[in-house]
Amino acid sequence: MMGEVYMGGMRVTKRQWVVLALFGLFGQIAWMVENMYFNVFLYKTTTGGVQDIAIMVAASAIIATLATLFMGALSDRKGRRRILISVCYLLWGITTMAFSVINTANLQRFIPAAQVMTVAVILIIVMDCIMTFFGATANDAAFNSWVTDITDPSNRGAVEGMLSAMPLVALLIIFGLFDGLTKQGKWQVFFLLVGGLTSVVGLVGFFLIQDVPGLAKSNLNPLVNLARTFRPSMIKQNKNLYLTFTALSLAGISLQTYMPYFIIYIEQWLGIKNYAVLLGMVFVFSAVGSVLTGRLADKIGRGRMIFPALVLYLIGLIGLYFTRNLVPVIIWGIVMMTGNLTILMNLNSRVRDLTPPGQVGLFQGIRMMFTVLVPMTCGPFIGSIVTAGSPLMYEEFGVSKSVPTPMLFLAAAVSGVLIFLPVLLGRERTVRKGGA
Repeated sequence: MMGEVYMGGMRVTKRQWVVLALFGLFGQIAWMVENMYFNVFLYKTTTGGVQDIAIMVAASAIIATLATLFMGALSDRKGRRRILISVCYLLWGITTMAFSVINTANLQRFIPAAQVMTVAVILIIVMDCIMTFFGATANDAAFNSWVTDITDPSNRGAVEGMLSAMPLVALLIIFGLFDGLTKQGKWQVFFLLVGGLTSVVGLVGFFLIQDVPGLAKSNLNPLVNLARTFRPSMIKQNKNLYLTFTALSLAGISLQTYMPYFIIYIEQWLGIKNYAVLLGMVFVFSAVGSVLTGRLADKIGRGRMIFPALVLYLIGLIGLYFTRNLVPVIIWGIVMMTGNLTILMNLNSRVRDLTPPGQVGLFQGIRMMFTVLVPMTCGPFIGSIVTAGSPLMYEEFGVSKSVPTPMLFLAAAVSGVLIFLPVLLGRERTVRKGGA
């Protein structure tokens, strides 16, 4: 609902809902291109394989985490989010558009033909890291901190429910409007359109976003503040927050075990070339379920929903492991993704509830360590390892590559089971309405 939400706490205004929808959506469109299509771009246009994908994902995760840590802490010190969001969304789009010129034809003008493919792989990985710096600063450091600034425990379930659905809405838009370009090999147009739209949103931000007045500022040096977050006393003082980070980390490892290879798995292992229909069905129903569970969580308490969501997620993963046909894959995909989104909605809302005032940006960086750095350095390599024994091979540019197998989902389920432990340890005994 795009009106005001008031549940006995802070109000989210119409203008803020527009910002949440616009920047949440286009931020996720840009991230989805990075998380899923850069992998396909590397896989299909160069000799790069699953190992190179794993390296690229890990490298970008490190950059994203460092950017969020330092730029988030900087935004705390300045008490301003608007400028960082707007400028970095603009630059995020520009660096995405830069991928439009990375191709073998352009590289052959400057590099011997024998080295073109190797240089192309390296250049894609390096440019991914540069783009990730601006994306992480814009979305993870500044925008996510702004979301925490304008919400409180009374309405975070509704806001997180909408934001957690945005990756799926973003993919629907990408599949509906842009995916055909990648299938036709028109990567140049694809990157120009996605990057251009992201930059336009950044320009809009200068006029639409408003910093929260009277925002608590951190007067500590960002490096000093960062060091404090790893002191045993700080961890003990914020025990439930760090346990929630741990749960998010395990959820991220589970997701990143299969997600970087998901489209390749559907195309090459299942033999479903029109994957847009399959993923579209999954994402539509999962997005609706995420929004509904977010609203419900604010009413009955998020703590009552996390365990059913975990069970739902694991059932979906196991179902995908045993399924090969289109309709069952869609059904189990909806089950899996709905559970995953509900888990993330619950845990991310809880992180916002437990974040110390005046350190919102800094703790967005800490969150990134647990939700991006660890998952994106561990998950893809787990996926790469279980794919190494694949009985199917895919040949591109004369190089044989392993095809991802259903073992991805079984490996993901193992990490999923482990989420129960930190959730149980960090569960608050509270009767507060909307409590985690």
